[in-house]
Amino acid sequence: MKLIAQLKLQPAAEQHALLKHTLAAANAACNLVSEMAWQQRVFGQFALHNLCYRHVRQAFDLGADVAVRVFAKVALARSI
Repeated sequence: MKLIAQLKLQPAAEQHALLKHTLAAANAACNLVSEMAWQQRVFGQFALHNLCYRHVRQAFDLGADVAVRVFAKVALARSI
């Protein structure tokens, strides 16, 4: 049995700004990774990870978990 809880985030103003910044950085990282994927003709999640991980972490100051999700998002978008 899978339990699902629906939550509504109610961040403070500072938290809202940080969350918005993180989402904007992640979207910009997705655009960069997508561009690199087309240039290198590499579209798999793990191949993108190996190609772009260090660059994405440094250029966008993203955490490891967010960076990994960026590669998954780009790989999924390319597979559709």
